[in-house]
Amino acid sequence: MEAEDALNYLIQGPKKEGCQCDPAERPLSNWSIGGLEKTVLKRLGDDNEVYYDVQFGDTLDSIIKSQLSEFPVKKSIVREAIVSANRHAFRRNNPHWMYANKKLKLPDNGDIHQAIFKTAAPEDGNASNRRHKDWIRYP
Repeated sequence: MEAEDALNYLIQGPKKEGCQCDPAERPLSNWSIGGLEKTVLKRLGDDNEVYYDVQFGDTLDSIIKSQLSEFPVKKSIVREAIVSANRHAFRRNNPHWMYANKKLKLPDNGDIHQAIFKTAAPEDGNASNRRHKDWIRYP
């Protein structure tokens, strides 16, 4: 239910006080994937790049709280988007090992899109057979 509420927030905006609107006025099943994706990206904001200079003692969660507190995306997704966009600022891509004196690019639409909609080509069943074709087999 939490994910559906977040998507409704991204699509329709925050619910207004005193509004008698039913949040399920337009169920998510009525959206096409392309239309939903465009609406979510538009709601996240424009593509202006924003940077943050990391100071000694900063944590990624404190940066997210201070710089992106109103961001309508789950904190774990924002954290993943920041790490993947700033591999130079993290040791072994670990969000708990952030280097000081680095410039972090705060996530934009593309970074959030990449963190949410991970796409990988499905592995072909024959591909594993091809990899094992040259293996030596014993009876």
